[in-house]
Amino acid sequence: MPDSGFKTPTAASQTGAGTSWTGLTNAYAADTSYVECQQPAEGSSKQLWLTGFDFSAIPSGSIPVGIEVNINATESEDYNIVYTELCQVVYGGSLLGTAKTDGNAWEDNDPVFGGATDLFGIVGLTLAMVKSSSFGIAIAAKKLTHADGATVISQLDTASMKIYYSEDTTVYGTINNATLPGLTGKAHHRVN
Repeated sequence: MPDSGFKTPTAASQTGAGTSWTGLTNAYAADTSYVECQQPAEGSSKQLWLTGFDFSAIPSGSIPVGIEVNINATESEDYNIVYTELCQVVYGGSLLGTAKTDGNAWEDNDPVFGGATDLFGIVGLTLAMVKSSSFGIAIAAKKLTHADGATVISQLDTASMKIYYSEDTTVYGTINNATLPGLTGKAHHRVN
């Protein structure tokens, strides 16, 4: 199945309750310059909204069939107490579809959400929506309590997104050199 390849965001903002992130523009590339949040124990971060993914190369007429998000993140100390509390699609200033979460610590893995046939519960996702600068992903981190009370900072390097799509399946045929759209099948047919 064709896909866009992983793209990184070009815009970042934050919203909602929780502790603020700092260094938002650090999310634009995987370069170990982190967006950071120092939430208290059992505390949540604000939602980090990453948008402006460049999906312009997806061919016109294609239909989005899957979304995959790879969160490249860690924590400042090796305590394995920071995890993804929320991963959800955003569009036009609103959350869409189903929120996903992952109980695996950021220190030991880069969480991956979605896949080739997973649209995050969104019905009617269009190519125009995917190509909009307001389309992206919201991420929130949760920090658990550690026995020694260590200061642990949630660190997100970037979150990349890939769109899987099916290409336009309309087949065009020709009869006496006239193109007729809407014929079905896998081949172009020429009838003289």
